[in-house]
Amino acid sequence: MLEVAQYYLMGDLGLEKDTLAAYKILKKMDDYEYSQGTSLLGGIEGEYFHNFEAAKQYNMKAIQYKDPSGAYNLGELYEKGLSVERDLEKARFYSGYASVLAKVAASKQSEKFKALWDGIIPEGKSHSEADAALCAILAFWCGGDTEQMD
Repeated sequence: MLEVAQYYLMGDLGLEKDTLAAYKILKKMDDYEYSQGTSLLGGIEGEYFHNFEAAKQYNMKAIQYKDPSGAYNLGELYEKGLSVERDLEKARFYSGYASVLAKVAASKQSEKFKALWDGIIPEGKSHSEADAALCAILAFWCGGDTEQMD
């Protein structure tokens, strides 16, 4: 479904460009909590419909799904001051957050990170050990930057 929505957005593979058709597909994907659909919804809300408040909400939701695109898009909203007060510090934070999420997602630690982030305790480990493991992964990918880790 995601690919079809993207084809509608681009007007590719014989499909006429149709933002509304793409929006409907992505909205259905969001109903099923498919994170890539959620971040694209944020992009459509902002770029095509100029509803930056909805764009902000969809991108914040995408961040909860650990989707780097949602964090990147939210950083752009803060950088440009769209539906939020312009805040370059927050823009930098969300852009950095997007970078960390993308790096972790592409790493061998991706599944472990997602499980720990979601509060899943590995068998035979305590809550404290799971928290320490999550902190170790974050420390590595954040370069020890405790503000970014937080």
